[in-house]
Amino acid sequence: MPNNVIFHNNAGFDTSYSIQWNGGQTGRTEMTMNGKTITLDLTRISIPEGTSCWARAYVQGGPNHDSGDNFNYSSTDASTAVYTISGGTLNPSFSLSVSPSPLLLSFKAASVGAGSRVKFFDNGAFSGNFSVQWDGGETLRTETINAGQATDTVDLTQYTGLAAGTSCWARVYIAGGINHDSGRNFIYQPANPATVSYTVTGGSLTPSFD
Repeated sequence: MPNNVIFHNNAGFDTSYSIQWNGGQTGRTEMTMNGKTITLDLTRISIPEGTSCWARAYVQGGPNHDSGDNFNYSSTDASTAVYTISGGTLNPSFSLSVSPSPLLLSFKAASVGAGSRVKFFDNGAFSGNFSVQWDGGETLRTETINAGQATDTVDLTQYTGLAAGTSCWARVYIAGGINHDSGRNFIYQPANPATVSYTVTGGSLTPSFD
């Protein structure tokens, strides 16, 4: 079972976290705001093999909250436990999912090979914002979105420095992580009203693109 944990704050409060087990606990993470994600590497902590572990949130302005779902720690298993907290200070709730291998970040291929508009979908275990890149330029970043959400459509015709026929690609700025670029490009055609869609999936560990 997992030796890494990702905490995702989808709640209406700021919180820090720890992993608990009978007789021990990790130190607290830094405080996270809504939409933020933080990772904890359990291999750097002395936890007995096979120990049943759970998450604890230190809710700002409210009581501590423990998860109802546990996982068994294994130092040799590179899977990842993803705890997502939601709700308010008086009714927080944890959900747990476990990836059988280290979470990979990937962009699905662009929906069409050419167009003048772009939309981004976050299917990952993190929050982030996005931009369109080309050699020598880039768009402004989109608003930050959470897992399961989509951005507003980016209208590339507003960028006068972007020439017709330019090859473009997507970039995601992961909250609490690093930037990642898509491996698939599309061609900007200002007269083509088609919308190019990029979907990002996975998590912030060992990123990989299609």
